Amino acid sequence: MSMFFANDNNFVKACGGGTVGYCVAVAVDKEGGLVGIRDTKDDSKETLIFDKGEWQHFITAVKAGEYDIE
Repeated sequence: MSMFFANDNNFVKACGGGTVGYCVAVAVDKEGGLVGIRDTKDDSKETLIFDKGEWQHFITAVKAGEYDIE
């Protein structure tokens, strides 16, 4: 794992939907072109790392409603 993602200060906590306890932490390494995602409740889980293309595809799909649960 990149040293960038080993530093807790690089992560920002994001919670959605007003549901307490369902949060992720996100870090963007602009220099390396990577995005790291991790669970804020379980530090034992590894950080998931995505490249710029993967992240952009995910964001586009979210905005298009592809992951909406209804």
